[in-house]
Amino acid sequence: MLSTSEALAKKVRWAIEKKGVTPARLQEETKVKSLSAITEWKTRGRVDKRHLPVLARLTQTRLEWWVRPDAPIPPTPEWLEGAPDHRPPVVRLATDEWPFRKFARARFDRLSRPQRRLVEAAAYGVLLTCEEENREKEAHRSKTKSSRSVA
Repeated sequence: MLSTSEALAKKVRWAIEKKGVTPARLQEETKVKSLSAITEWKTRGRVDKRHLPVLARLTQTRLEWWVRPDAPIPPTPEWLEGAPDHRPPVVRLATDEWPFRKFARARFDRLSRPQRRLVEAAAYGVLLTCEEENREKEAHRSKTKSSRSVA
């Protein structure tokens, strides 16, 4: 599986090369200061999460497609905007299970549905990145441990 940044870079390249979204249009729509930022997106996949809804809109794909590194590139029909949603329902936590200390559940609940989806997608993306980092650390530890036992 690609890393989160590798997948994002590949998706940005797909948007530019196959969907015809020009770097200039990306710059204009996302209001980034320079085209070199868009080049960085294409090469390194370092896209600020706040720009993902714009990318989703311009490519007519679901926001979740941009967040999930395991989503197919190019997107299959179920990832296109307007396609029936066959994903399992999101499990909502009970109020006493709210996992965030920096903001209260009430603040989240006051957001519109698209805004809540954006927050959930961003949190999911961060979670995937953290899990990937943990897998890499564990693989490194295992490799180091096995090389010590050989010596």
